[in-house]
Amino acid sequence: MASFQLLLFLGYFIAAQAGVVLNCTNDYEEISCQLSAKQCSEYAVDIRNDQGYGEYNCSMKQCNSELCCCSVKVTPIPGENYTVEAFNGSEKVDTKTFDLRESFKPKTPTIVSVEEFEGIFTVSWRTNMGTDFVDALTAEVTVSKKGDKGNIGTKPQELVFNSKSIVLGI
Repeated sequence: MASFQLLLFLGYFIAAQAGVVLNCTNDYEEISCQLSAKQCSEYAVDIRNDQGYGEYNCSMKQCNSELCCCSVKVTPIPGENYTVEAFNGSEKVDTKTFDLRESFKPKTPTIVSVEEFEGIFTVSWRTNMGTDFVDALTAEVTVSKKGDKGNIGTKPQELVFNSKSIVLGI
């Protein structure tokens, strides 16, 4: 009977925690985490540099009906690892360790202009990553006509701080 109760308890515990998934990314200025949970006020996230260069508390806020989000500003040191722990009250529900390079997600670029000359379009954008960003990025420019559901095409391109892409035959 006692083993049945133990199995029942473990089954309940696993089922209760199965829906909580922690995912974190960074843009070399902030670490942003998402937690699949409906009641954000019940959760806390701690972020720790594994080399001892900083610990951060990340306050969870509702970002949609199924997801809690938080972000903290960090002083990035490429190649170093961070450990992120999610808690429900005092109970640890998930732990992730990641390298800044492996979890990198660049900021969304800003379109500066779109110019057309005889069916050739030049799209200019700002990367929003700053001039001191040392890793080379590649953009995949996806083009479509306004109102169309399909994409005309994509073009990989190395990025610099202010970038342009020339797209033929739209």
